[in-house]
Amino acid sequence: DALIAEAPEWKQFARRNGSVLVKVTGALYGLPESGRQWYNLITSFLKQQQYKQSKHDPCLFFRHVNRDKIIFIIHVDDILYTSTSQLLVDEFVKILSDNFKIKHNQSNVLSFLGMRITYDNGEVIIDQPVFVNDLVQDVVCCKSVDSPCDRSIVQHDKLGDVLTDITSYRSRVMKVMYLARGTRPDLLF
Repeated sequence: DALIAEAPEWKQFARRNGSVLVKVTGALYGLPESGRQWYNLITSFLKQQQYKQSKHDPCLFFRHVNRDKIIFIIHVDDILYTSTSQLLVDEFVKILSDNFKIKHNQSNVLSFLGMRITYDNGEVIIDQPVFVNDLVQDVVCCKSVDSPCDRSIVQHDKLGDVLTDITSYRSRVMKVMYLARGTRPDLLF
């Protein structure tokens, strides 16, 4: 990809035919390849530090030390972690802060990727109420049923125009699938 920008006036650059050429040797934040470059950098760094990458989810990492463990996920430039040991957390944060510029939030996380995270008597509750409310508002023909297999709802003549706009229908199905994958696996059954 090409990035076109004016060179800073305070910096002297060689000029050729009245134009200034500057070669960027690293990834710039915001360009399409910068996310991939960051992922490759942080992944190789974490593997060098003896953290293991999940075979099932490439954004999930973990490390076991005796009976303790630390587990964390990476989403772009956000890292969410949990551990059975404060010592492992302190070591993890120190390794990252020694090698990267990071902002570390030591309080309990309240949201991550649109999911609300609440804590109640030692339990962690993850849900998506804003997403669910938006989805319900988006579905025009929303009716409460005992089972998702209620045949009276599935019949084409009862749905009217809902299935004529296939893009809208697909979008709604994908939103429900996203919800099921994130915090509501019960929607799949």
